[in-house]
Amino acid sequence: MKSKYYSKSILGISALSFFFLFTTLSCDSDSQDIETNMADISLAEVSDFTEIENAEESIDEMTEGLSFLMKSTNEKDLGKDLTKDFKNRRIPDCADIFVETASNVTTITIDFGDECVTEKENVLSGKIIMKFRFMLQNASMMTTRIYENFYFNDKKMEGRVSKQRFGRTENTNPYSTVSKNIQVTWKDDSYMTMTAEKKREWIEGNENMIWSDNVFLITGESSFQKRGGKSRSVLITKPLRREMSCKFIVSGTKKISSDKGDAVLDYGNGECDGLAYLTVGDQTTEIQIRKRKK
Repeated sequence: MKSKYYSKSILGISALSFFFLFTTLSCDSDSQDIETNMADISLAEVSDFTEIENAEESIDEMTEGLSFLMKSTNEKDLGKDLTKDFKNRRIPDCADIFVETASNVTTITIDFGDECVTEKENVLSGKIIMKFRFMLQNASMMTTRIYENFYFNDKKMEGRVSKQRFGRTENTNPYSTVSKNIQVTWKDDSYMTMTAEKKREWIEGNENMIWSDNVFLITGESSFQKRGGKSRSVLITKPLRREMSCKFIVSGTKKISSDKGDAVLDYGNGECDGLAYLTVGDQTTEIQIRKRKK
């Protein structure tokens, strides 16, 4: 049996919404000196893989709200939960949600049509398809996500994301382990692939249904490769702090490595200012996180 739910009631998760604008790094003309000494890591590369990561984080947050409402594999109960609870979630009004349950697997399709603009002015099209399965043996929930002809701000996204979510215990906060293998293609047919293994710990706001007070800490590592280019690895050296009341990472650091050296990206001291700091050797440049210029 299949039901259709129109997300007119799905508004309002946090200003971080999901949770990020499809972003990129930019810097002033002083960056030219740094770029020529970046141990074979260019600012353009940093811009591209940061754009991919932030797009994926935005989608993560949009879809994460769905997983928190998966209280039953019963379609009728699930539909009731969606109606009741999605009024505080920020999936755009122009998206349609379809729910189908078979055995112990629930499939949710978010259809953005030909053009669907989010509250944060990201333009989406195509479909995100998610499958939820409860793992009774360890009280967890497995989620997989794939993209069907899906575009995020004119960038085509393909691939698979797998997530296993664990609830609160006496000794732990709720957390998820996440595996990603995706590709993003830009309008000029250039592309970059990303693989990642991360953990997201839900450290604040997990005892209520108010999404805007939620805070996550993210750890783990990823690797990127551009068409015809070398692979770059990124290790989170200080947990990234994501607050749903902000559309940017507010703190944390990453080490970006090539076969010739490393760079460090520092997201600051906790302020929601959209700034980060890229350090190569003894040179540091302040950069603004924002949408990529067309």
